[in-house]
Amino acid sequence: MQSTAPPTTDVWNDEIKVAWTKAYQSVTDAPAEYVIEDISGTIPAGLRGSLFRNGPGNFERGETRYEHVLDGDGLLCKFSLDGAKGTASFSSRFVRTPEFVQEEEADAVLHRNTFGTQPEGGMINNAFNLILKNPANTNVQSWGGKLLALWEAALPCRINPRTLEFEDVETFGGVLPSGGLTVTTGLGRDFDRSLGLGVAFTAHPREDRKRKRVVGWSWAAPVVGDDLAITLYEWDSRSGEVVHETEASLPSAIAPHDFALTDSWYVFALNAMELRLVPYVLGLTGPVGALLTTGEGVKLRLVPRPGGPAAHRKPFTVETNDPYFAIHHAAAFEANAAAPAAAASGSGSGSGESAASGSSGDGGEEEEEAAESVLTLYTAAWPQVGQGPFLGDWGGDVPLYDDGKISPTLLLKSTIRLPPSSTAASLSGGEGEEVAEEVAVKATVERVAVADGACIDHPHVDPRFEGDHRMRYIYMSWCNPEGESGSPPIGWSRYDTVTGESETWKAPKNTFCEEVVVIPRPTRDGSRSDGEDGVATTPRDVADVWVAAMMFDADKGRSCLCILDGDSLSAGPVCQLWLRSSVPHGLHGCFVPELF
Repeated sequence: MQSTAPPTTDVWNDEIKVAWTKAYQSVTDAPAEYVIEDISGTIPAGLRGSLFRNGPGNFERGETRYEHVLDGDGLLCKFSLDGAKGTASFSSRFVRTPEFVQEEEADAVLHRNTFGTQPEGGMINNAFNLILKNPANTNVQSWGGKLLALWEAALPCRINPRTLEFEDVETFGGVLPSGGLTVTTGLGRDFDRSLGLGVAFTAHPREDRKRKRVVGWSWAAPVVGDDLAITLYEWDSRSGEVVHETEASLPSAIAPHDFALTDSWYVFALNAMELRLVPYVLGLTGPVGALLTTGEGVKLRLVPRPGGPAAHRKPFTVETNDPYFAIHHAAAFEANAAAPAAAASGSGSGSGESAASGSSGDGGEEEEEAAESVLTLYTAAWPQVGQGPFLGDWGGDVPLYDDGKISPTLLLKSTIRLPPSSTAASLSGGEGEEVAEEVAVKATVERVAVADGACIDHPHVDPRFEGDHRMRYIYMSWCNPEGESGSPPIGWSRYDTVTGESETWKAPKNTFCEEVVVIPRPTRDGSRSDGEDGVATTPRDVADVWVAAMMFDADKGRSCLCILDGDSLSAGPVCQLWLRSSVPHGLHGCFVPELF
């Protein structure tokens, strides 16, 4: 993942390197619970609820430092906010899974980890032990009355939202099979269950507020073959009941980190990778050490959503010759190609054209589509990767940006033009023929870097406009303006997809900014602007949000939660809620209107 140039000295130098290293020190004061007394500015009066955030918080056991920061044990943080009273409290606790407790008591690494941390003893102790520890360190999300700590290679961990205590592994009433290995025989889920095989669940579920749904998916690696077996689930976001369940496959060696959804499609960007299992099976490395990037183009896999406009279609794959590496998706949406659309401008370039599969119906009455449809996907990605190790120099004790060895992450806009299904049907074979997926249909993909080509990460949109063509603004952490090399995140930015303009707030010296959580803002009279059910009542995205994110000041040795106005983000935080100590640089989170 090498960049084209080293970072400039204003964003990476010896002083910043020392400060950045402090952002990855293990927490020693968890569990914690206290009222936040040091507040700069004023908590917005209409802001009331709980913000949860997850990320690695412990990086060693005994004398052993973990091989990679992403093997760190998950630390949950909670900010309870009551703007009307001007008060806030903070609590934190590690996700105390059985594996965490075992290692804490032994003060030693006892389990193998994804990014290379494993027990001492090399091959003798680790060969053929393929079960990985769940650090539960990637995300925390809430739906159906449950708070879940997530990691993408295991089942969710159910968390008490008031105490942050680990309660149990979450199977959603047995919907997700719990087993030792996340593999499938391909002979059916009942047979897999009888063998004690299980599945893993994505760390990035998505919320569709228009349908009042939360969408997530499980996966299992095949014993035979190359395609990953997945099952997509749509839950009622309030009751937690499963509304739809869709089995599909991904032509990929590994599960993608993220996905996107529109009214019609589940969208997966599949990076070109090769899995060489032998070093992992023999105990020489973790699974990530067995992964190689091939330098080939990304594949886009589209699976129809039940009840959506494309429900009569089959899954299909759009192959590209564009070797970027997708990490996180901001959002996707679709529009009819004949309808007028505002084009977003931006710097950077890169495009690919590809053949895709496409074709017949799956039991419902097929609808005629008058014109091609256009699907737009915004993704945070490394712009180009070649052949080599998956993470390259990203990782270790601390991700270091010396000599430009870590690629920049850019915001990419992909425009995918899909033919109508009537065209697909005419090319798919005989009348009434059942096929597993669409074939022989031409689709095109154009990709361009936007947001002024800046280096960014973790983009998000107003959750009321997830999968909605009315979405306009994208909020993200900001690293540097050149976009030629990676560097630590030192600000936050908002990109306007209509005008192509960006506005950015840059943090003070030796201060580092985390991923944002976008919170819909109440109206002036205090009522919720997203309606009773969280659905946008306004016809368009007007940046009517708060943007919340944690920030670490290395000179103070303390972290804080910042609140910014979405419609004036460049003005900086309207308040900063300072903690008594620091929290390591973290990952994903969520906001709920309940005050826990």
